[in-house]
Amino acid sequence: PPPANLPSFLNAYNTALLMPIAHGAGGGEYWIVCDAPPGPSLRDSLTESATPPSEAELATIYLRPLALALGRLHAVGLVHRGVRPANLYRSLESGRILLAPGCVMPPAFGQPTVYEPASTGICAPSARGVGLPADDVYALGAVLLELLLGHPLLPDLDDERIVHRKLELGSFQALAGNERLPPVLVSLLRSMLSDDPNARPSLAALAEHGIGAERPKAPRPEPRAPRPLMVGRIPVSTARSLALAFARQPVEAQVLLRSGTVEQWLRRALDLPLLAARITEALRAANDRNADGAEQMVLMQTVALLDPLAPMFWGGRWFWPDAIPSMLAMQLISGGPDGFIAEAIRHAALRRWALLTGRSGLQVSEELERRNARASRLPVPALRMPMLAYSLNPFLACTSPALGGACVLRSDQLVTALEATAKGKAPAARLLDTQMLALLAARSETPNNGQELTVPSDADERLLDLQGLAQAQLQSRTRVPGEPATEPLALPKLAASLLPVARERLNNWPGKGRRMRRLERLDKAAEAGDLVEMLELSCRDADWAEDDAALGAARAEADALRSSHQASLDDAPQRARQARAAGREVGVMAGIVGLLGAVVAGVLS
Repeated sequence: PPPANLPSFLNAYNTALLMPIAHGAGGGEYWIVCDAPPGPSLRDSLTESATPPSEAELATIYLRPLALALGRLHAVGLVHRGVRPANLYRSLESGRILLAPGCVMPPAFGQPTVYEPASTGICAPSARGVGLPADDVYALGAVLLELLLGHPLLPDLDDERIVHRKLELGSFQALAGNERLPPVLVSLLRSMLSDDPNARPSLAALAEHGIGAERPKAPRPEPRAPRPLMVGRIPVSTARSLALAFARQPVEAQVLLRSGTVEQWLRRALDLPLLAARITEALRAANDRNADGAEQMVLMQTVALLDPLAPMFWGGRWFWPDAIPSMLAMQLISGGPDGFIAEAIRHAALRRWALLTGRSGLQVSEELERRNARASRLPVPALRMPMLAYSLNPFLACTSPALGGACVLRSDQLVTALEATAKGKAPAARLLDTQMLALLAARSETPNNGQELTVPSDADERLLDLQGLAQAQLQSRTRVPGEPATEPLALPKLAASLLPVARERLNNWPGKGRRMRRLERLDKAAEAGDLVEMLELSCRDADWAEDDAALGAARAEADALRSSHQASLDDAPQRARQARAAGREVGVMAGIVGLLGAVVAGVLS
């Protein structure tokens, strides 16, 4: 899907860009309409008979105008990530070079690896992240080199071999090879293609001074070991190449780390005692924790320490943390289960990586943790990662197969589509599938008018359908400031479909009087298509708790009376025996009294 910052690209007017003029959902696709290209792309002009541009042409036609255009994007917080000959068009009228927009897909998703630094080219296309302005400088440098050579760069190498060549030789040497170039352009292109983004010239300097732009100080060469360290069958001579070998051979990496071999090699062969100490400390801390995921954490931290320019490595993947939105989107679209992002969030690996490297990933980590915390409150665990994907990708359409390929982005679009196909009776299965529920949860993240609709934890799962649709209906009633008011969204066919499960819930109401009144109100709400009222009546009311408490007290009192009555029945035989004994005692006493009376009467007579 297009990136979340698509509206920012739409508002970033730039005369050197083919500007998007409209966008929206149509049919089964999300479309973006741009100005028509004014002529052929530079890719079409790169033929064996093409004449390379002169130094002056290179500066005035390509370098300075494109650096100025990219600089204007960067000034508003945007990075293009798609600078390549196929995206550059030469106007047939003016000869100007125009750049295609960089907002039709995730950052660098369609960028060939040859135009990417090794630190992003090593990642899958969806894992390259938003990137830095320096990444556009790198791509522009690769384009200039290609124009000077007059042919595509490294056409016979696959992506893995291109990345390996850049890591071994450095990007400029890997791309230029032994080609002869003017010395002043060698200096410029070497700095633009530096593997360290901090060593590349700024776009402002390139736009103002062209070929004469000031070059930052080149980084110190990486120390090389006189004898390579073997990681499995991979020989490594630098700390950076060791990081790559560890990613490729994680089992051998753990053995070398725990045996102390890596620490000794870093100290003795590369004279890097501080780096060795930090890796040893990370290993010791993991041993102290001895927790789930400790080995992955050790490997992630070791790779980050060995190569500060590298992306994050976790779960066998290279990725930049700010690429997680596009990674989750691709995972959702492909339908393949993959829990490594959930594991990275669960172990706080993103936060640890950001703190360790000092990169901007800390802000990304905090935002992910915030959104993931809300997703974790969903009662069904299977909804959590899909909800996170929709939450982070506002232009990701619902991937439910039940929608027949329709491009549904918003909750109101989903409920409208479901209302149009609803049968008006209880469905045989659940009305909403996982993708629909996740989309509704994500697009209703902010409670409307301070009201958040929920269902009790012990309620029937089918009530989750009512909850999701009611939340969407409530959101449709909230007027957005500055936009015209809309008619309340009525959903009578969906209401009729959900009425049986709502009635079933109400039939368990503890108080008969209120139950009957609420069932009557429920039928009226369903007739009006008011899902919000239906959910409130069946799930959300303090009267339920009041009646339930009263019923419980009445039942307790009845139980006490029954117990008392039963106790009386159980004690009856004992009381009868006691009464007979008392009767006999009374009879004896009466006889004694009678006898005494007779004796007294005889005496007196």
